Amino acid sequence: MKYCPICNTSSNDSEFVGELCLACFMKLRSKKLPGKMNLMVCKRCGRIKTPQGYSNENKNALQAVVEKELKSKNATVKFKRMENEGKEAEVEFKVEAEGRAIVIDKKVEVKVLYTICDTCYKKASGYYEAVVQLRGDARSVQKVSEHLERFLEKGGAFVAKREEHAYGVDIYTSDKRATEMFLDRNRIASKKSYTLYSSRNGKNIYRHIYSVQLD
Repeated sequence: MKYCPICNTSSNDSEFVGELCLACFMKLRSKKLPGKMNLMVCKRCGRIKTPQGYSNENKNALQAVVEKELKSKNATVKFKRMENEGKEAEVEFKVEAEGRAIVIDKKVEVKVLYTICDTCYKKASGYYEAVVQLRGDARSVQKVSEHLERFLEKGGAFVAKREEHAYGVDIYTSDKRATEMFLDRNRIASKKSYTLYSSRNGKNIYRHIYSVQLD
């Protein structure tokens, strides 16, 4: 028979991990686990920063942050829920001891750090990589422009500016690749050109122009 050196519980009354009863082992091990984490939040759009980039706050995104922030030797971590108006997170640590996994629930202090994500910074600065010049039937121009804007926003890009003309509209987009993807997927033919924007590390950077004639 064993007796826990901390609380004097016997092995008849409790499981043991090594020389300690399970309760005392969990209490001591919990103290060694991380108790604080930082949560980076864009002060403009409210998205949180994860190792994969900025994302809307959801369980998967918070799990990614928890895994990065609460790394612990010989333990895995799982996000459960936010509590106390976002000031605490309840997480589950799974600790390996004597060939088995022991689950320890712990409340972790959350420190929110406000920043500005790349997308919001680009929006504020008027950044754009491409211009789509839509010409032709007014209804077709309106339909395609709305579809393009929704497509860009869904993929994390955006329309930086719209310039209305009597003969159509110029749409300034933040992402050249996303713009080309939209045109290709919707089989919209365009005439491509470009203008020199700047030079970085000896490499020229261009802004691309896509001229589209709609029926």
